[in-house]
Amino acid sequence: MPEYNEICQYAPGRTITLSVDCGGAGTHSRTEVVVTGVGHAPERQEDLADAVDLLEEWPSSVSTHLICLDLAVIEGDTVFDDES
Repeated sequence: MPEYNEICQYAPGRTITLSVDCGGAGTHSRTEVVVTGVGHAPERQEDLADAVDLLEEWPSSVSTHLICLDLAVIEGDTVFDDES
């Protein structure tokens, strides 16, 4: 997360819920996932950042932080859109 995102200061130590929607190009479905857990910021961010494949790249002028969740609940569903 970029440092200016408020989740960086509020997530550590608190229960948070993230809702994620994703769908593939050319498909008629999307997956909706709701994840709840206690947020924390890992101490060795550089090591963890090298171990994961991040989809977004930020300019070097933007300070970024990883926020992790100790998962409590994961709920998901696939929604099929009408093809008409």
